[in-house]
Amino acid sequence: MSDLIQVQDLKKHFPIGGGLFSKSKIKVIAADGVTFSIKRGETLGLVGESGCGKTTIGRLLTRVINADSGKVLFEGRDILLMSESEFRSIQKNIQMIFQDPQASLNPRMTIKAIIKEPFLVHRMYNKGRGHIDGEINRLIKGVGLSPEHLNRYPRELSGGQQQRVGICKAIALNPKFLILDEPTSSLDVSVQAQILNTLKIIQREMNLTYLFISHDLSVIKHMSNRIGVMYLGHLVEMAPADELFENILHPYTQALFSAIPTFRNEVRRFNLILQGDVPSPLKPPEGCRFHPRCPQCRKVCETEMPALVEVAEHHFVRCHL
Repeated sequence: MSDLIQVQDLKKHFPIGGGLFSKSKIKVIAADGVTFSIKRGETLGLVGESGCGKTTIGRLLTRVINADSGKVLFEGRDILLMSESEFRSIQKNIQMIFQDPQASLNPRMTIKAIIKEPFLVHRMYNKGRGHIDGEINRLIKGVGLSPEHLNRYPRELSGGQQQRVGICKAIALNPKFLILDEPTSSLDVSVQAQILNTLKIIQREMNLTYLFISHDLSVIKHMSNRIGVMYLGHLVEMAPADELFENILHPYTQALFSAIPTFRNEVRRFNLILQGDVPSPLKPPEGCRFHPRCPQCRKVCETEMPALVEVAEHHFVRCHL
């Protein structure tokens, strides 16, 4: 199976002012040399604490924000080097579903107008009004809503229904790649399950490729073929989902699993409680970025940045140990 997306050494630093009269610039490090690939039809889960750079990666892949350096190869073409007109020609193949469904929908437009918008933006209205209306009816039924919802406004729908509309809009033009930025985090648990199952059905029927961003490990395991763990702009561990859950190697990943709630009689595999706060992305630590909070820290961790190396088949870890 070939790679649909290849991300190579992707970097994004956000400059902020150093003060009212200062000319110096301070940079927030959001993504610092991130490398991964996603095969066609696969789901790569991206997990980590808030502020680790997960959402930034998603926005870089859609060019909502511009990268400082690196490559993003989509079907072998670097989208970061494309002009606006070149990227617009393939933009319909790369879509994003956002965390807050209400904020991502225009409150002044009906649901039908919202779903119709991609057809107008990409100038597919020449196929005729009847064709587009038929497509909209097919799409709305495919995400579990009925045509009667088309004449409503976003405020008249529940959170789960709003997210279904967001999914509907994202898949309207038959994309190849969807970036899902915590698409269920603002929904009730019962609604989360419905949305996740809908996404899996759509992926199977349309042969979609997903980048699924979340901080919920149970959701990540349910959705993903492979999982990448991020910390302060770096990928610190990546492995197939089953392998990662069975053989957790990086101390930060072990700490994430320690934070999962358990039932009264359930035995924890890890009980690693991190000390201190996440270091500031304005000035990340020298060496391994996790070393100030790592219980297994050695001298080498304080001075040398470990490489992301393959320690088992398809299992990569960024750790000196």
